[in-house]
Amino acid sequence: MRSKLTEIDAAIGLCGSGSSVALGGATMRRKPMALARALAVSDADRLDLWTWIGSTDVDLLIGAGKVRSVNSAYVGFGAFGLAQTSRRAFADGSVEFRDWSESSLVASFRAGAAGLPVSLTRALAGTSLAEEIAEQVDLPFGGRGLMATPAARPDVALIHAQSADELGNVRRRRPNRSDDIDHVIAASARKVIVSVEEVEDTETILANRDETLIPGNYVSAVVHAPEGALPTGCDGYYDPDLEQLAAYAEASRTPEGIAAYVEDLAGARR
Repeated sequence: MRSKLTEIDAAIGLCGSGSSVALGGATMRRKPMALARALAVSDADRLDLWTWIGSTDVDLLIGAGKVRSVNSAYVGFGAFGLAQTSRRAFADGSVEFRDWSESSLVASFRAGAAGLPVSLTRALAGTSLAEEIAEQVDLPFGGRGLMATPAARPDVALIHAQSADELGNVRRRRPNRSDDIDHVIAASARKVIVSVEEVEDTETILANRDETLIPGNYVSAVVHAPEGALPTGCDGYYDPDLEQLAAYAEASRTPEGIAAYVEDLAGARR
């Protein structure tokens, strides 16, 4: 079997303009920031983002002018407050924000993973969110009606994990099942790019097969990116970098600040 180890710029080349891109992780944990930074300075634009709970990944891509819409339950920096660049873009209409509940978005990713056109959920019944993203449907075999939402079927998913082998089998040690849906996001996507802290040999992965959260058949590319989730954290490797997060939150407070941040990022990659 061929190796899926790929340089980061080649991997990000799978994200073309107009693509729908899913971002893994949750708030300050395991955000695919190395991949997001590479995407922010790439030629791709007009992206439709899907993420369960967004943070610096979404905000950076909006600040870089890459995004036309966001599907998420939240975009913010945890203790550092809401994502100001994103809020400005949502408020002025330059980026469309589709507001989901957490459970309805999980249902949408699950439907995409199953190859279904819609998800069925009760999560949005009686809420104002349903007016934008759901329709009530009657059930053919009786019972109460459910809310139908579009299935998430992103073109590419960007995931950060602890390790993988060169065949793309992704290992997650002690995953927190309450806020870890990266395996569902990966299953819903047509292509998956995974950045990892370590590349392990296949024998080690097989010896810990109960920790293989994403099988290699889902994965298109593996990028070795140590500290690739910073400034967010990666379980068992490092905590969120509070100094970096504070600096980013401060930069995102003004259009000039985020523009300078993106320019510095582009300059550092030249």
